Amino acid sequence: MRPLVRRRLVPLSLALAGALTLAACGSSSNSGSSGGTTSGPVVTTFTGPYAHTGANTPPPKPLATPTNVTLGVTAKIEVFGEPQVALVQGEFKKENLNVSVQVAPANSVPQLLAQGQMQFVLNGLNAGNFNAASNGVSNPYLGDPYAYAPGDPTGLWVNKKFLNSDGSLKKPLPSNFSVSLGQAGIAAPSIIQTEQWLEKYGYTYNNVKNVSLAQPDIVTALQNGSLDAGYTNTPFANALVNNPGFEKVTGTALAVGAFQTSSSYLNQHRDVVAAVLRALVRTARTYFGPGYRSNAQVMNIISQWIGAPVATLTQSTPVTFSQDLSMAPLLGPIQQMQTIYIKLGGVLQYSKPIPNSQLVNTSVLANVLNGQ
Repeated sequence: MRPLVRRRLVPLSLALAGALTLAACGSSSNSGSSGGTTSGPVVTTFTGPYAHTGANTPPPKPLATPTNVTLGVTAKIEVFGEPQVALVQGEFKKENLNVSVQVAPANSVPQLLAQGQMQFVLNGLNAGNFNAASNGVSNPYLGDPYAYAPGDPTGLWVNKKFLNSDGSLKKPLPSNFSVSLGQAGIAAPSIIQTEQWLEKYGYTYNNVKNVSLAQPDIVTALQNGSLDAGYTNTPFANALVNNPGFEKVTGTALAVGAFQTSSSYLNQHRDVVAAVLRALVRTARTYFGPGYRSNAQVMNIISQWIGAPVATLTQSTPVTFSQDLSMAPLLGPIQQMQTIYIKLGGVLQYSKPIPNSQLVNTSVLANVLNGQ
């Protein structure tokens, strides 16, 4: 018999995102259709003179006047380190951009972009952005910077007392089984693999107790026994790899982060969006190719930014950084997340998944790689 379903309260930040979009648009929709700007077909295969070139490409095309840009990241982790390296290594300056890299709370991203407090954010896929789009506030995903390699410890870690010897989940699941997906809670993209794992044993995320914790605190809570399972990223997950009391129960982590801007900013400052993407592609090709961890300068920048020793960062498998920021790997997860949320209920403000063409804009990136 399945356990009693325990309904979750929608996180306050999601409710605020909904209030913001309703105020902006006057009404909501159950259809999932977005009133934001669409970009037509999503481009996943690029052509042009800079589609497949190497370091220091595409070349800078400095803006006519210095332009201030605030670029947010929702976590200080290695996979989100590209903007900080671009900043320190002067790649943004080459485009006549004065960039500030700041931490942005994941569930506040729709508000920060809509209010112009940030112009770009490197953010995981999340329910807040989907809800904003359903209400006409479009914050399109522009490019996907990374992928996890097999063997990376990022994933859902479970206390072994809840697992059988073969790694399967013991039944029945305790009514107070606690799980943390991070500070964003159920809105985090890690819901995809976590829900898939729970469904293997006849449960859903509705059957667990959600605990919102920062990444370093997830590991601490697991180790002190106050948390039963947690989805944690490197370098924090490294501490669990050799701990006999825990087991990673999900496969290779999905790389579900992407750069975003608002449609209004994109429409008014397309040249700035192109300049930022040009700098980021050049950074990936110059500093984040295969073997990037052998570059002491790059690793020291990331280490100082995260606040973790290089030796800790290099305990995990190196990340694979995209050399063209293609959104192709995220098109499936965008639809999977929405389907999961609709099934769980109480998270999205609509009942039919929004198509990728209304959530993704690859037109600027295609122009950048075409030398335009």
